[in-house]
Order: sequence, then C-alpha cells, then structure tokens
Amino acid sequence: MDELSQLNVTHNTSITPLPPWHVPSNSITIFRVYYTLLIFFGSFGNIVTIIAIIRYKDLHSQANYYVLSLAVADLGVSIVITPAALVTLTHNVPDAMCKILAFLVFLFLHMSVVSLGSIAFNRYVLICRSFGVYTKLFTSRKVFITIVVQWIIQILFCALPLVGFGSYGFNPFTGICILTMENHYSVYFLVLSDIIVMYPSMILTLAFYIAVFKKFIQSQRSVHANISENKSSTKGQSYSTEPGHISFC
Repeated sequence: MDELSQLNVTHNTSITPLPPWHVPSNSITIFRVYYTLLIFFGSFGNIVTIIAIIRYKDLHSQANYYVLSLAVADLGVSIVITPAALVTLTHNVPDAMCKILAFLVFLFLHMSVVSLGSIAFNRYVLICRSFGVYTKLFTSRKVFITIVVQWIIQILFCALPLVGFGSYGFNPFTGICILTMENHYSVYFLVLSDIIVMYPSMILTLAFYIAVFKKFIQSQRSVHANISENKSSTKGQSYSTEPGHISFC
C-alpha cells in the first residue's frame, strides 16, 4: 500500500494509521527517552505539589488553590498526553481514543494558561491593591466556585469538535492526536481557542506581572528614598557642648 492510500484509510476504518515517515527509526529511541523523562519529572513535581497542598493546612490559601488547579492540569499532560504521544511513535491509535486524547490535549492546555492567569491576577490584587479588596475578592468559597466554573467552561468548549464544530483525530503533520482539518469548522474552533482563551490569558498574565514588577520597583525606590532622607537628617543634627544640655538643630 502506498503512502497516499495508507492515509486515506482513515476515512474508512476506526484505526488511525501511522504514516511511515512519522519518526525515523534511528530517532525513536531519542524520542522515547525524552518523553519518558517528561513523564517522570512532570508527574513527580505535580504529584508532590498536589499532595502538599491537600495534606498541609498551612498551604490551604486562596492562591494555592489556583496552584492546585494548575498542578492537576499539568499532571494530566504528564500522565495522559505525553504517554499517548509516546505510543503514537510506533503504534496505531484507535480513532475513538485519539479523539478523546485530542480533547484532553486542549482541555489541559487551556486550563494551564487559565490557571496561570488566575494566579497572576491573585498576586496582582494582593500586591497592587488594598488588602481589603483582596479579602473581598478571594474568599475560599469564591475561589473554589471560580475554579469549578473554569473547568466546566473549558470542558464544554473543548468538547465542541466532538459534536461537529471541528474535528479531533490523528494529525500526520504533528504526529499526535489533536485537531485535524477534515472538518472546515476546525479552523473556526482554533481561532476561537486563540482569541477567547489562549491570547487573553497570556496577555493578562504578562500584564499583571508587569504591574507587580512596577509596584516592586516603586517600593524599592521609596525605601531607598527614605533611607537617604534619614541619613541626610542624621548628618544635619548638631549637638550643644554645654554641660547638661543637648540640643538638635
């Protein structure tokens, strides 16, 4: 069977064939080692983070709840997406499983950037706004509801290609289960993903941390100015030499 015929099999069977040019045989070992290291270190770090936040009450803070959500999303990448990419190096993937994996790719990716944006916003309010505003916005109940709503919205959004607004499957150009162009709505879904989730989250994250950095610089300058002022006032002090009397000018 030639290459073109093999690719066309995807329309007639439930198994997504692996293109013969996907990964050169002499590179498979390198990819296996690379993906294995990603799985190990990614899983280990995120599992430790999740256990620590859940187990120790001292870590039960509003900011750490967002960190917990981020760790869950990143753990999903480590134990689901990366192993799946490792399997697709040399094995065919059932079409139904490939669609589910592609759905999880977008879900975990979206939740990662959304969680990063939430953490940045939390830090921004804490550092650049009054503590009263922070305590009003970030109660444990509000943070919990926010995180649940974020996951629900992303699950519903990322499920759109599963119901026809786009198409999930094996993409021979990327070599993984992800969005395919078999359905012309895939382009619209990808654009919506970028303009609704990815770009706003990344831009806001950057903007919040820039504001925090500016606040830090402003505080440092204020501290240095106060130190300089105190030194100047100390040097300007004079003392009377009369016995029993000390005066400051």
